[in-house]
Amino acid sequence: MSPSIPLTDPLSVAWIQWCRNERKPVNTIARRISTLRYMPCAGTATREDVEAWWLTRAHLAASSRHNELANLRSFYRWAIRWEYRDDDPTLRLDSPRVDPGLPRPMTREDLHKVIDSMTNASDRRAVCLGAYAGLRISEVARLDWADVDLENRELRIMNSKGNKSRRVPISPMLLDALLPNTGGNVINGGETHDTQWLARRIRKAFRRAGLDATFHQLRHRYATMAYEATGDILAVSRLLGHANVKTTQIYVRTREDVARAIAMAVTA
Repeated sequence: MSPSIPLTDPLSVAWIQWCRNERKPVNTIARRISTLRYMPCAGTATREDVEAWWLTRAHLAASSRHNELANLRSFYRWAIRWEYRDDDPTLRLDSPRVDPGLPRPMTREDLHKVIDSMTNASDRRAVCLGAYAGLRISEVARLDWADVDLENRELRIMNSKGNKSRRVPISPMLLDALLPNTGGNVINGGETHDTQWLARRIRKAFRRAGLDATFHQLRHRYATMAYEATGDILAVSRLLGHANVKTTQIYVRTREDVARAIAMAVTA
């Protein structure tokens, strides 16, 4: 089924509206809508229906199947909570194991290359917020000057992923990249950016600079450098807005000084 087909299942539509009312992140809602479009009768589906649907998803990558099942389980938890259903038809399904892989932080050389190549100030601000503040692209897209505390040099990231808020310090270099204060959206001085639109702009900017990279690698860079500088995984986790420090561990590589000490020790 094409993901362009609108949702017709009444319970699915009600859940998506509830997600919007609860101010769930835009990307989260988009992924949930996509899953429900591929499972069009989720509201009335039996356990057998869901298990049969799950078999049709076997060709997908483990990460895609993991996300789809997580979305569907969130839907049924909501349906049970609000007494639309009294069962979870995903109960017997096992989520595939997803290898978190290794952190892929953007290198200093590549970061300077892309920044130097950018002629659009809005794109440059977005990249600097990812690299020097560790913001998600969705956070960058909606960052408003009202949430920039110039006196204390902090960004207030409000109601982000998991409805978590946090404060992120602003370095002098980042402040120079963001100023002047135009009011409104930090990136363009106007209305809030659409996340997908901004993501496409940044990908194009990376390609023009000759880089095969993603915006998320800027966040990986921030996390890795913050950890190498401090060795404080909890502080880095808070600055990134992670609910669990285990997530932060995926983002950071071993501190360089520790890695070198190990290399020397095992050959001593």
